[in-house]
Amino acid sequence: MAVQIDVSGVRTAKELHDLLFEKLNFPDYYGGNWDAFNECIGDTALKLPEAVGVTGMQNLEKVLPREAALFRKCTSYPTVIPKFVWTS
Repeated sequence: MAVQIDVSGVRTAKELHDLLFEKLNFPDYYGGNWDAFNECIGDTALKLPEAVGVTGMQNLEKVLPREAALFRKCTSYPTVIPKFVWTS
């Protein structure tokens, strides 16, 4: 199963984490920060998608450069369960 996430309309870090929570079906205890994101995407007990397509990164990098960089960094670790594919 693959999931598509469009981050082009994201304007705040909270909006980004809310979108990730929704699209990746994270548990209710997800803390909405990068430490919590790392925990969730590395948790083999969670039912995560096999692949995640992310669009709108150019816009996210302009609006929230720090968050965009952390998003890419967190998803680059070898323990990440879904494989993230970046387009635009």
